[in-house]
Amino acid sequence: MEAPVQEELARRERAGDWAGILALAETGLAGDPDSLEWLTIRAHALARLARWPAAVDAFRRVLAREPHEIEPWLLLAHAERMAGRRADALRTLERSLQVTRESPVAWTMLGDLWLEARDAGRARAAYREALRLDPESAQARAGLVRTD
Repeated sequence: MEAPVQEELARRERAGDWAGILALAETGLAGDPDSLEWLTIRAHALARLARWPAAVDAFRRVLAREPHEIEPWLLLAHAERMAGRRADALRTLERSLQVTRESPVAWTMLGDLWLEARDAGRARAAYREALRLDPESAQARAGLVRTD
């Protein structure tokens, strides 16, 4: 990506102009439909605009390109959760643990979803694993307290 485009993206991000960033991403993808960079920018913009069903689809496209990276899995699970697709988010997080079992964020998110599903036992186990991996995780610690 060229410097002027990067500068424009940064300017729009500072201004909170996510619709403008989405428009830039759409233009970028029109010129290069396979650009992972533009696909990722588009997915983030859709999420920031709370267009969750579209964000789910966009993060799935990113994940298809980067299945061995944990971040796309986490972003997809978050978008699925926000879109009201809790069961999909649970499956996505469980599959993310096949990429790496060493992500305290994945375990914490899994705990949050199990807690929402009213399964305190599974939530507790997930939070404990998150804390094993990151003993300083305030979010996992708070989640564990909520399971009592």
